[in-house]
Amino acid sequence: MRKYPFLDAHRLSVYGWSYGGFAAALMTEKAPESFFKCAISVAPVANFFYYHGSYSDKYMANAEKSAFDAIDITKNVANFKKTRLLLAHGLYDG
Repeated sequence: MRKYPFLDAHRLSVYGWSYGGFAAALMTEKAPESFFKCAISVAPVANFFYYHGSYSDKYMANAEKSAFDAIDITKNVANFKKTRLLLAHGLYDG
């Protein structure tokens, strides 16, 4: 934050769509409490175990269930209690 004095540390937010939506939610879950003022996650993959796409097929085809659990953003929803989260999703990613 010192490098970018124009940023307000009390008003940080994160946004992402698709894989970025997953990343935004995961960052919010893993960040210290109240680090982000808000988070917007659009069309994220919430659990790669149920996602049958090129990413899972290519990178997680032989993974143990524990690998999927480690990146499952639905496992630790209590970590979102201090950050406002807008979760938007429809039937399709695009």
